[in-house]
Amino acid sequence: MYITNWFPRLLLILSLASLSLIAGCGSEEEAGQDSDDSFVVVSQDNDPNQITVPINSDGETGESTPPMQVPSNPPVTAPNIPAPVNTPPNVISLLANRLGEPVPTAESSVETLQKFITVLNEQPQLAQSQEQYRQLLQIISPEVIKLCDMLLTKDNLSQTERLFTFNAKYTALTQSFQLGDKKALAMLGQMTATMAADDDELVSKNGRLLALQTATQKRLMDAQGTGPGQITTAISAIGKDVEPWLKGYTEDQEVFAVLQGIGLSVLQSDPAKGSSLLQSIAQAFQNSEDQSIALEAKATMEQPAIDNSAIYPAASNYVNTPNSDENKTALFVAIDKVLSNPERGLGTFRALLDIIQRIEDTEVALEVIDKTSAAFTGLENAELTSETKQQLDNLLGRIIAEQLGIFDKFRALLTSPTDETKAAVLAVYREMVEHPRMNATLLLSMLPLVEQIADADKEVTAQIQELSIQAADKLLDDEQKNFLTESLTKIVNRVNLPGLTLALPTRTLQGEQFDWGSLRGNYVVVDFWATWCRPCLAAIPEIESLQELYADKNLKFLGYSIDADRAKLKNFLADREANEQAFKWPIVTDDFDVDPAELEQGNAVDLAWKMPSTVYCGIQGIPTMIILDPEGKVITTIQGVQALPAVLDKIFSTESQPNDAPAKAPDQPNASENSRYLPVPAPFQFVAKSALLSLAGQIDDGSEPESDLLKGNPYLAPMDLDKLGLIDYLFDMQDKVSTIRQRPGFAEAVLNASKRLLALEASDKFHVIAAETACGILHEQAGLGSEKMDELLVQFVDSLKTDTREKIQTLVKFHQIEQRMLDVDDLSWPEIATILNETYTYLEKQTLKEKHLRMAVAIVHAINQSEELAVRAEQYQRFGKLFTGSDFRRLASYGKSILQAASSGPDASALVGKDMEIEGLTDFGQRIDWKAYRGKVVLIDFWATWCGPCRAEIPNIKAIHNEFPRAVFDVVAINLDREEDALATFLKENPLPWTNVIGNDASNIAKRYSVTALPTMMAIGPDGKILAVAHRVETLKPAIQRAIKELP
Repeated sequence: MYITNWFPRLLLILSLASLSLIAGCGSEEEAGQDSDDSFVVVSQDNDPNQITVPINSDGETGESTPPMQVPSNPPVTAPNIPAPVNTPPNVISLLANRLGEPVPTAESSVETLQKFITVLNEQPQLAQSQEQYRQLLQIISPEVIKLCDMLLTKDNLSQTERLFTFNAKYTALTQSFQLGDKKALAMLGQMTATMAADDDELVSKNGRLLALQTATQKRLMDAQGTGPGQITTAISAIGKDVEPWLKGYTEDQEVFAVLQGIGLSVLQSDPAKGSSLLQSIAQAFQNSEDQSIALEAKATMEQPAIDNSAIYPAASNYVNTPNSDENKTALFVAIDKVLSNPERGLGTFRALLDIIQRIEDTEVALEVIDKTSAAFTGLENAELTSETKQQLDNLLGRIIAEQLGIFDKFRALLTSPTDETKAAVLAVYREMVEHPRMNATLLLSMLPLVEQIADADKEVTAQIQELSIQAADKLLDDEQKNFLTESLTKIVNRVNLPGLTLALPTRTLQGEQFDWGSLRGNYVVVDFWATWCRPCLAAIPEIESLQELYADKNLKFLGYSIDADRAKLKNFLADREANEQAFKWPIVTDDFDVDPAELEQGNAVDLAWKMPSTVYCGIQGIPTMIILDPEGKVITTIQGVQALPAVLDKIFSTESQPNDAPAKAPDQPNASENSRYLPVPAPFQFVAKSALLSLAGQIDDGSEPESDLLKGNPYLAPMDLDKLGLIDYLFDMQDKVSTIRQRPGFAEAVLNASKRLLALEASDKFHVIAAETACGILHEQAGLGSEKMDELLVQFVDSLKTDTREKIQTLVKFHQIEQRMLDVDDLSWPEIATILNETYTYLEKQTLKEKHLRMAVAIVHAINQSEELAVRAEQYQRFGKLFTGSDFRRLASYGKSILQAASSGPDASALVGKDMEIEGLTDFGQRIDWKAYRGKVVLIDFWATWCGPCRAEIPNIKAIHNEFPRAVFDVVAINLDREEDALATFLKENPLPWTNVIGNDASNIAKRYSVTALPTMMAIGPDGKILAVAHRVETLKPAIQRAIKELP
């Protein structure tokens, strides 16, 4: 298999890692940016073909305002395609009829004109081919320009309305230029001049930046075909235009991005002069206090050495003719040369990762990894050394896993647990841990994979545990070894739950101890539920019907409420009783009282997941049913009520047979359906993700889609469900935890239920829920790399194309655009660039959510198809900036890893010596007593549960926390999670022995000390002053040790 092909299906881990070296995880807040750019354009006449080129950036400054998104640059050379066709006169009329509104005129309202502009801009995205897309643009762009002009004639437009209109017009004019209309460039010049002269500082500022871009394009276009002298003159003038922006704007990411784009445009016309201009820009910005700008600038400055090494031509020759010894020798000569650069850094590392992705021969790829690892060991930038080693270990582990076929064997065991598949898993696992290149990263990465197959066989899991601990003695340090041992012990304990006697400390609603022995002699269904859980309440009628069905059997039902707010629980039950809907089985709770002060904080749901019962039983989602035998021992655990009828039927049909054997867990599922999430440090997740995506897919035996797992599928909705039953089923499936959703058969069952509901006569709302649920589950699994789920998703979306309902068409449109973005591997770069521009236009009008993460990953993969490092950097900038605006934390963090490329944390020298003041609410519901920490050395950890590097540091923090007594040393964490239940959910499985400051109080502390990247850690002296700032415990440890030694 080509190494290149691994990356699209692995969430492009290496390409992202090459961007996020040093960065860790960016914080939720961007650092503030000055926007007082002072680029002035003055129009001297009204010649529509004349653009006055800006001479300098001096001008009046206004208040700092947030920057407007600057659309992407048009290409220097207009494509050689036919000129735009005449717009059919009825385009607007057709749209007006569709919208049920009159044809818009200059007298139409602002809202109406904006609506028509928005709808027109959406139409090209529905194109089924590139040619159709171009035709739609030719028709629609002129109409959008006309509508924008109508808007701009109106008085008293707000700032937002003007920016909307200018942005829409700029986009339309840019599209017209790309389609061959050269007059559009002159119109762009006129528009940017109008913006620059606007009294509104934000409009004016963006106009000046757009004018700089537009003037550059005009100069380069006019110079083409006129001889070297004219091109040299044009580039010289562009350099003078850029020069004033090289001072005073080094902290402005917007200016840096625009200047880089200009440098890239010049590079296309004259590589030597373009490279020189890019180097000048990089030199000006290399010492920026914004570390993301500084790191990117330094990476650009490495480009001459990379070019001089001829590494890309050598790599291209080798990849095209890998059997040539001469090409192989030339490749390694180039690699040695580029690695000999004493200024090697992120730029060089990116280039080498690019090349490794293109190498087919595993041994050659490993040799390149070894050379790269050696060259990046011991750099002055220790953090860069650490991060590059981590990424190379990730890649090395991935290669080992592919060589041994680990994922296929684990998948086979999960889908068909036979003696043969069990033996194969143990054999390949033993071969892996004995591999001469085995490393800590790969060993730790196997934990989630072991979690997935644990239910298949306890003995296999136990043997894997033994093999892992033996390997740990050779590969892991003490902290890593402890983490591995604890994690494997958790997995083994969970699968051992069946057969144990359930005797939780429990009480009745009257406050009396509940006697589990009173249930002996009966099978028992223990229903874990809560008043705030909609699927739990929806399951009540089904449980009642089962209770009636088995009324003559020795079967009891017990409701186990995990509600933390007992008063609310009692009121809920009283209301149901008053409405003649009382529960027909006893309700019990944990024998545990919650502090009323904690409930007053509104954290009842969070507190529910801290209940002893949920921890002891490993419950991650409700409703969860634990089935007990007549001796009170656990038979099995199931998630949701759908599988309960089959489980009970299995139990009682077996019991009724003569010579019956003791009841055992039904065939579906094997043991426990409530598989828990096992957190793994971020450096160790790549193999886990690869394995999970492999496990999510199914072995392709040529059968029809869906048929493999619908037969005997434990997740399949009962065939007699009506539309109400199906909608309840879909709601229930939406609530399953991710480890359940990833299991074989789950997605197929959801798809089956959705199709059945769509085939029934039901309301539009029900049909939309069916379509959205199926698309959502399939999309999630496809995003993990399952080709089968991707195929099912494409087929399902195709089946919805003829549905004219607006919400379903919106759903179809999203998936069509995403699919175009995914299918770029066989396209040329100009075609890919066009798709990227189209996708950007679509995305900037959307509210970016979790579902856009897969598209974002595809975009990065598409960007990486360019062989020009500088071109990729430009695309990273604009898409990274777009994604950081998402409210979905993972997508925003993903965007920041693209955009920032490094930690933009606080300047340590500026913080050292300052007083550290901490105040606010903690995860215990109390306000922190910061004065109580005086006289101790304290480690402050700014972190979040979604931050992989933060989680990776927890074992290191625990180690130093255990190393020193509390009398002299302590830890205080500043948790920056935004979701209310994120920390509580994490702590349920990963208790931390120190205090966490939470919520807005935590955010305010981070802002006060300019913390913009995670993890950030500070060592605080006994006098409360900051001693040191770093991103890793290891870096802070010397300062902590010195401070402790100096204590009285």
